[in-house]
Amino acid sequence: MRSLINNLLIVALVACLLVTVSVYAFTKHVEYSVNYEDKFQDLEELDRELADINSNLDLLFSDVLQTKSYIEGLPFRPKIAVSSRGIISNTTYYDYSDLTKRSYVSAEFLDRHLANTPLANLGEYFVIAEKLYGINAVFLCALAIHESNWGRSKLAREKNNLFGFTAYNNSVYKSAKKFDSKEECILFVAGYLAYNYLDERGKHYNGKSINAINKLYAVNDDMTPNLEWGQNIKLLMQKLIK
Repeated sequence: MRSLINNLLIVALVACLLVTVSVYAFTKHVEYSVNYEDKFQDLEELDRELADINSNLDLLFSDVLQTKSYIEGLPFRPKIAVSSRGIISNTTYYDYSDLTKRSYVSAEFLDRHLANTPLANLGEYFVIAEKLYGINAVFLCALAIHESNWGRSKLAREKNNLFGFTAYNNSVYKSAKKFDSKEECILFVAGYLAYNYLDERGKHYNGKSINAINKLYAVNDDMTPNLEWGQNIKLLMQKLIK
């Protein structure tokens, strides 16, 4: 009898052990299943994020292409390299008949002529303007010297306006545009001249020579060209190169 009871206890213990093992295994299975579902959800979320990233990259690439297309369509598009320092080259520094021909002068070259004047150290911006907008730096510098009397004019001193820009004959000071700096003025006017006077699509285009610009850019009160303007600009350009 005692032997039977002992056998039953052993069976009961084995059964309990099997139940415990089964419960443990089931619990782990459920836990692993839950973890697997969590991992799967994480992967799905990661896939969605990657899809969003790819979509954003596609949009960004599209924007880049549109921007590239826009820049290539500009009459005088900016170039990547705009370093203004270095020695001058052996090429021609200017051509009266085509002001879109680059001078290739350096900032130091122009600064030597601008030293000890209110235009000192602005050579860099005339050179950068040439590289950005394709307008000859020697011409642009000569124009600023002529229009501002070497930076000493009232417009240059009080409005940083080196070119008499929008300074109309009947209201010279009042109508003249004010710039935050002389550097800003140089780049702004360079772009304006390049787009409006030196590009065939420009509203004031009459040719690329000094004489062609003279007919519309520098006029007397009766709207006839001020021919002295063109001659003065040419003389100043010669002086800058000597």
